[in-house]
Amino acid sequence: MTTKRLINIGGAVIAFGLAYGISSGQADRSRGTALGANGGVTIPRPEVARIVSGTEIAMVYIGRKSCGWSNLPWMPDAVRDIRRLIAATADSLGMSFVTIGVGLDRSSTVALEHLRKMGPFDEISAGHSWFNLASQRFIWNAIPGPEGTPQILVLLREIRLPSLSGAGGFEIAHERLLTRKVGTFEIARWLAAGAPIPTNLFRQKKEID
Repeated sequence: MTTKRLINIGGAVIAFGLAYGISSGQADRSRGTALGANGGVTIPRPEVARIVSGTEIAMVYIGRKSCGWSNLPWMPDAVRDIRRLIAATADSLGMSFVTIGVGLDRSSTVALEHLRKMGPFDEISAGHSWFNLASQRFIWNAIPGPEGTPQILVLLREIRLPSLSGAGGFEIAHERLLTRKVGTFEIARWLAAGAPIPTNLFRQKKEID
C-alpha cells in the first residue's frame, strides 16, 4: 500500500509517499520498508543495532521539545521514514547502521520525552542545551555545522573492536559527514527525493583503504 503525505511549509506544499508492506508501527518494531529506484526494498531492522567491526553509517537526529519546528505533527513520521531509507541504503552497501538521537532542551527529562516521540534510537544524548556533548561534537567542534533544530546528519565511520587477544580498544575512526539537512523544509525535500546520500565519499574511502 502506498501512503502519500502533504506537508505545508511556509506556503510551499511538498508531497511524498512511501510504499509499506506493513504498517508504520510494525515497521519500527521489526522491519523497515524503503522506496528506492527499484521499488520497495524490505530489510530486517532489529530492536538493538549489531556492533561489529567494519564500516558503519550513522544517522543523527538533533531536535528540541522547545523548538516548534521540531514538533510539527508530521516530523516523527518523517524521521522514521528517513531512518528506514538510510537503513536500506546501508544494507544494500553491506554496512552496519545505527541511529543517534540528540535532545537539546535544558532539562534531560524534557529532552528524553522529545526523543521518545521521534525514536526509537540506538543511542541518545539528552539535556544541557547547546552544551550537550553530542551538540559540541556534531555542531560546534568535530563536525561543525549550522546552529539550528531540527537537523539530521548522516555519517560514515569505521567501528573497531578489540582483537581476540585483547589488543586495541573500542574505537570510532575516520568519521566523516555524508550529508546534513537543517530545518523542516530541507528535511521534507530530502525525504521527498528518497533521502539520497552522496556516493563519492564511499569511492574515496575505498581508494584510501
